[in-house]
Amino acid sequence: MSTSKSTRMDVNNDESIWNEHLGINGKYVLKGDEYFMAIALLVGKRSEDPSSQVGACIVNEDQNIVGVGYNGMPNGCENKFSWEKYADNPLERKYMYVCHAAMNAVVNKNVINLKNCKIYNVIFPCNECAKILIQSGIKEVVFLSDKRCYKNETIASKKLFEAAGVITREFKYDPENSKIVIDFCEIDWDNKKKRPSVQNECESTSKKMAKNDNA
Repeated sequence: MSTSKSTRMDVNNDESIWNEHLGINGKYVLKGDEYFMAIALLVGKRSEDPSSQVGACIVNEDQNIVGVGYNGMPNGCENKFSWEKYADNPLERKYMYVCHAAMNAVVNKNVINLKNCKIYNVIFPCNECAKILIQSGIKEVVFLSDKRCYKNETIASKKLFEAAGVITREFKYDPENSKIVIDFCEIDWDNKKKRPSVQNECESTSKKMAKNDNA
């Protein structure tokens, strides 16, 4: 998910997709699906998997986040198994040990149950995660990528969801607006008491913004 104009998002333009998201202050406002998928993507950045950082975000019927997770090794096992994908010995490959994002999001829930909740998963969940999601009561799966659609695990997952009556749908975004920028110094760019490490960058940013405003 994302938006490719800077999501300092105070840029004025005539594109309808931007106008639909402009708040009263003229800044871009994230809406429903893109907000929750953005959270899933951000959470995925916590993963130490060198080949695939995947995140998941569970939302209840009140549109509150009730669980997040990312792909990682079980607690206490973080540095004890390899992230290798192609080792000759199957027991030396990551797949035997890693916990997927959807599984961790369910385990990390902050409510009693997940009945009728929705999960935003960066990649379509595998069959093992599908079983967990179905058993937890989740009724909708929103995914960003289906790049593993050819794998038996994904095919089986789709069969499970269909049999259980779980809705699955792809998250759609505008390719012209595909990046969200998180700028740690944006909120404080006019504060003179900034940390030295970001002082120069923030001053440079503020000058560029002022120049654009005066153009």
